[in-house]
Amino acid sequence: MLMEEMTSLKKIQWIIGMRRSWRRWLTRNMGKLKRKNPKLK
Repeated sequence: MLMEEMTSLKKIQWIIGMRRSWRRWLTRNMGKLKRKNPKLK
C-alpha cells in the first residue's frame, strides 16, 4: 500500500515537472513561431 502511494506521488511530481518544462519550452519557441508566420497569435 505504501509503495503504491509512493509511486503515484513520484508520477504526479514527474507530470508536474514535465508540464513546467513544457511551458518553458513553449514560451521560448513561441517567439520563433510568431516571427515565421505573423498570422499566429
